[in-house]
Amino acid sequence: MNSRAAVLTFAAVTLIGLRVHAQSAPASSPDAVEFKETVQVTATRFGEPVAQVPGAISVVTGDEIRARGAYDLRTALALLGGVSVASGGDAGPAAAVPGLIGVREVDDLLLLVDGIPAGGAFIPQFEAISLNNVERIEVIRGAAPVYFGTTAFAGTINVIHYAAGNADRIAGVHVGSYQSRGFGAAAALSTGRVRQSLSAEAGKDYLSDPRADYGRVQAIWRLATDVAGGTFRSDVDLLALRQAPNSPALRLAAIRPLFQ
Repeated sequence: MNSRAAVLTFAAVTLIGLRVHAQSAPASSPDAVEFKETVQVTATRFGEPVAQVPGAISVVTGDEIRARGAYDLRTALALLGGVSVASGGDAGPAAAVPGLIGVREVDDLLLLVDGIPAGGAFIPQFEAISLNNVERIEVIRGAAPVYFGTTAFAGTINVIHYAAGNADRIAGVHVGSYQSRGFGAAAALSTGRVRQSLSAEAGKDYLSDPRADYGRVQAIWRLATDVAGGTFRSDVDLLALRQAPNSPALRLAAIRPLFQ
C-alpha cells in the first residue's frame, strides 16, 4: 500500500507541475491570416463581397490570369468548378463555347464586356473578347433573368477591364505550338479629371489544321471625365479578325445536271 500511494502521489505531483508550466508558459499566437474580400458587380449591379451574394458567383482576377499565362477564355476559366470552355464554334476558330452547370450552348448564357452585352441577344461575340488589360472576370453559374433578361438563363460571364486612367502596366509576349505568337501591352494615358487608358494586342494562332488558323489585332481606348456632378464614359474597341468561320461555309462547285 505504501509503494502504491507513493506512485499515485508522484503521478499527481507531476501532472500538477505540467499544468502549472502550461499555464505559465506564454501562448504562441499563430501568424495572422488576412482574408481579402473579393468584390463583384455582376450579380447585384453593386460592389458587394462575393460571400454576401446569394448565388453561385466566381471571380478570376487579372493577376491570376496573367500568372497562368492565359490569353484565351478557355485557359482563364480552366480552374472554375462547373465551368468548361471549348475553343472554336460557329463563329470561327477564335470563338469559344462555354458550358455552365452542364449546359453547353452559345445562346444559353449572356456575355458582358465591362457590363455591356457583347453581340446580339442569342449570339454572344466570344471571338471579340480581349484578355489584355483585364482586371477580373466574374462568372455567374445559374439563371440571372432578373437583371439580364431571359438570355442569361444558364449563366453570365462578365469580362471587366481596368477603368479609364488605370492599367496593369505589363507588356507580355506569348508563343505556342505551330509557331503561334502574339504580344500585348497597356498603359494609362492620363489621370485626374480626364482619365484615359489604352491597351493593344496582336497575335497569330496556328493550329494543326491550316484552315483553323486565325489572326487578330485589337485596341481598346477608354475615356472617363467628371461632368456636371456625374461621370461621362466612352469606350472605343477596334478589332481586326481574320479567320474562316466553321459554319456556314460557302463552297463553290460546278453545277451538274441531275439528268443527262
